[in-house]
Amino acid sequence: MKKRIKKDLYYYLCYGEIGIIALLGIGHVDHVIKRNANVCSESQVNNTIYLNNVKELDSYLNQEITFQDVRVALRNNPNLEDDDKDLINELIDKLEEKTPYLNLKCLYENIKLLQIKRLEKTDFTTNVIGSFDRYSDEIILYNYKISLFNNNDDTLKHEMLHTAHSLVLDTKEGSIEKNFCIQNDKTSFLKEGFICWFKNYLFPESKSFSYRDLVNDIDIFKYILGVNDKELITIFTEGNYKDILNSNVMHLDDLEIEELINICDKEYNMIQYNKSGSLTTYELTRKYDLLLKACINSHQDDMNVDTVYQIQNLLSDSYNYYNIIELPNFRENLLKQAISALPRKNNNIKITDFYGKRINYCDFNNLVLIHNKNGTGVFTYIIGEEYQDTNQQTTYYVDDDFITYNKENNNEVFRLSDVAKTLLPTDELSLIDIGDYLEEKNKSNSKTKVYKKK
Repeated sequence: MKKRIKKDLYYYLCYGEIGIIALLGIGHVDHVIKRNANVCSESQVNNTIYLNNVKELDSYLNQEITFQDVRVALRNNPNLEDDDKDLINELIDKLEEKTPYLNLKCLYENIKLLQIKRLEKTDFTTNVIGSFDRYSDEIILYNYKISLFNNNDDTLKHEMLHTAHSLVLDTKEGSIEKNFCIQNDKTSFLKEGFICWFKNYLFPESKSFSYRDLVNDIDIFKYILGVNDKELITIFTEGNYKDILNSNVMHLDDLEIEELINICDKEYNMIQYNKSGSLTTYELTRKYDLLLKACINSHQDDMNVDTVYQIQNLLSDSYNYYNIIELPNFRENLLKQAISALPRKNNNIKITDFYGKRINYCDFNNLVLIHNKNGTGVFTYIIGEEYQDTNQQTTYYVDDDFITYNKENNNEVFRLSDVAKTLLPTDELSLIDIGDYLEEKNKSNSKTKVYKKK
C-alpha cells in the first residue's frame, strides 16, 4: 500500500513582477514527521536524520558531482519536456559561470526524476503561483515535483534554485534531510529572501523586484556577517539558519534574535496571506532597532563615517520598500543612532538648510557643497558628506527628505571647510549664507533667489 505524504510548511514567496512563489513543502512519511523546532543540532527523529550542512551528505553520497553530471542527469530525466530542459540548462550554465564553486549534490539528486506540472490555481487564500514539493506514486516512493500556476520563466528559475539547497533521501539508515531551515520553519523568511536575491544575482539583466523588502534584508544580513557574495551563497546553499541567526554572528542576545525571527516570520506570513497592516508600528520599529544594533555591533571595531552611511542606507533601502506602515522621521532617527555609535565625531558646527532644519553629519572635514548647475531654487545647492559605499565607490550622503545626490547631474563639488574659511569664525553655518557667498564669488546668473537670515 502506498505510503501517504504529509507536507511541512516551507513557504517560498515572491511578489511583484512575477507574483508570489511558494515552496509548499518537503513531505515525509506520517510516522517520521513529528517535528521539534527546538532541536538545533544534527539529530535523528524517529527514522529521519537531520543534517546541518551539505558536507554531511558525504556519508551518504560520496560521489563528486560536476556540472556535466547535472546536465547528464537532466538529459536522462524522462519526466521533463524539451522546453523545460532548455530553460533548466540555461540556469545550469549560469550557475557554472557565476558560481563554479557551488556544491551540486542537492541539485543533482533533485533533478534526476524531477517533474514539472502546470496547473490551474484553485487556492486563492494565498498568493502562491508555484510550489516545489515531494510526491509519491506506485513506482517511485519519494521524489520531487514543481507545480506552476503561471507559465513565467522566472517562476520556474526561482523554484529550481530551491533544489540547490534542500534534499530528502531515503537510505538504508532511514530518511535523511538537509535544508536551510532545519526543523525551524520560522526562518523561511531568510531562505525565501535569499532565493530571490540569488536569482537577481545570476540574472541581473532580468532583475525582478519580487519580495524586494526581504531581498534588501538579505543585504543587511550579508553586511552583518561581513561576507562577500560567494561566502553568502555558500552559507545558504550548504549550511542552515544557525550559521546566521546565532549570538556570535548577529551580536545580539538570544532573546533579541528570537524577537527578530518572530517579527520577520510574521511579516513573511502577512504577505503570503495578504494580511495588510497586521504588523504593528512597534514591531516594525523593533525590527529595525534590532537590525541597526546588529549592524553597529558587528562593526564596532571599525566604525567610521563610511560604516555609518553604509548601515543607514542599507536599512533605509529595506524600509523604503515596506509600504504598510510609515514610521515618522525613520531615516533621520536611524542616522542619528548610527552617528551616536561613532567613537570619534567632528560635528559640533551647526549647519542648517534653506528651511532652518539642522543637517546631520559625522565629520565636518568630510562635508562638501554640491552645486547642481542644472538646478533651480533650493535644488541648486545641497550639502553632502563624502563616504565610501559598500562597493568602495565614493558617494555623498544628503540629509534631505526630498533631495538626493545624483552623480549624473552637472555638478560641481566644493569642500565645505574651504568655503567656510571665509564665512567663519562661527559655530553655525546656513546653506543660505553659503549660497549667497558662492553666487557672489562666481557671479552666478542662476535664477536662484536666496534670502539672508535675519
